[in-house]
Amino acid sequence: MNGLNEEDDVEIVDLDQCSKKVSILIGSAVTMVLSFVPYSWILLGLHIGIGALAGVGHFTKKHAIRLSFLNGGKIGALVGILGIAAFYVVGPFWYIQTITDEEWTDWKEQIIETYYEKGNPELAKELEKVDFASMTPHALVVMAIFLVLIGAVLGFIGGGVGAAIYKRGPEAQ
Repeated sequence: MNGLNEEDDVEIVDLDQCSKKVSILIGSAVTMVLSFVPYSWILLGLHIGIGALAGVGHFTKKHAIRLSFLNGGKIGALVGILGIAAFYVVGPFWYIQTITDEEWTDWKEQIIETYYEKGNPELAKELEKVDFASMTPHALVVMAIFLVLIGAVLGFIGGGVGAAIYKRGPEAQ
């Protein structure tokens, strides 16, 4: 007797045979919805990690498997990227409907006033000349690249943590 029960025998599941689509979509949906919560961004993108946890948790429960940190991180990174991409597509439509032109103008004036008060009048004068509407395409591209990178990194971390938490059966490789 080798001291192992038949239940304890190591079984390895082929990860390529397990469908990830639904789990990634569920995690991405959680990430996108939580992206609309204002304080989720202040809390270092906690919503991305929560979405990755949800995606990995669903995946391990659905297939009754255990994932390595790396495999959980891969699923989490996809969740983060797709969730942030979905928010990036849907978010502007939400914000455009909720913020008026007067609010944008007030916001710009507050920023300029803050720079005058903080002792940086040169920057304030330059901001007065800037037409924010003309900067929008460039800012959107830079923001999209930044958000995808942040989504991938935080999703990888969240997915890896999810893989460490959710251990539901044989290991998948």
